[in-house]
Amino acid sequence: MLVAWAIVLGLIINYFTWGLPFSSILCVFAGIFMIMPSLLDFETKDFLKIRKHQKLLRINLAVNIVITPLIAWGVGSLFFQDIWLTITLIMLSLLSWGWLVFAWIKKTNGNNSLWFQFFMLNLLIFTVIFFIATPFVQQIGMLQSVALTCDLSGPVSCGIWWNISPISAIVVLVIFPFLLSRIVLWNQKITALAKKYSKYLSQIGTFIIIGYIFSLQQIHTIFETDMLLVTKIFVATLIFYLLIFIYNLIIYHRFLPKTSESKSLFWLTTSRFITLGLVLSFIYTQYFGTTIMLIFISAYFIQIGLSQLVSRYLK
Repeated sequence: MLVAWAIVLGLIINYFTWGLPFSSILCVFAGIFMIMPSLLDFETKDFLKIRKHQKLLRINLAVNIVITPLIAWGVGSLFFQDIWLTITLIMLSLLSWGWLVFAWIKKTNGNNSLWFQFFMLNLLIFTVIFFIATPFVQQIGMLQSVALTCDLSGPVSCGIWWNISPISAIVVLVIFPFLLSRIVLWNQKITALAKKYSKYLSQIGTFIIIGYIFSLQQIHTIFETDMLLVTKIFVATLIFYLLIFIYNLIIYHRFLPKTSESKSLFWLTTSRFITLGLVLSFIYTQYFGTTIMLIFISAYFIQIGLSQLVSRYLK
């Protein structure tokens, strides 16, 4: 509900003001207030424990790196005549995270530490894929629109005008908050205070970030998008999520023991890191237009709704 209100508020501001300018400070704010509080319960030494879960590791890699992107490609090819919408859906499929995942794991008694280990591994793989794929995607965009340069060696910022480095967003949104969480943990008083209010910090940060994203100038053209296309994008995104939820539930019930580790794997293979995908998609809007943002808007509502429903039975 919090995300829904943030989207509505952002769109209202956007509608009446014709959009706010984009600032890269948004990414630093996201790293500090949305991601860092969630990392305070994670111990660095836990990285070494990932080797004890070989079966879960293989399933994680197969599902998140191969099967889910293939489903995205299939759904996108079936519903969209334009390749940029399919590319965006594939990008969403490769991002296995989400700030609400911690809530779903806690609600279903999952293993938070193991989940974060897999997340960091998947993020590393995604960073490599994203870095390699971006020039090729830009080349596709150049064939369809007037090309604007994207500096792959730009400064460490997730977005300054249109010069965005694929790896810099990962640095600002993940590596920086992780290192900051290690610094906070050095002081017990600050750690206790941060943990006490971490839930509220994450909620406030998420509300501000999502509200701001949907109030940006680049989002304003959504109001001029044909409703038939909006409906098609929403239905395609819904089918994509239904498929990944269904086959991951089958994997969980038939091939995995009903343990906290298995529950964490389920959320890792179903939840997508929508906000990071939305930020990174600004690289592609200069080529493919802001219509691709509708995939992420749809994903917010669909993922939260399905996760809330499934979490009631995954106990």
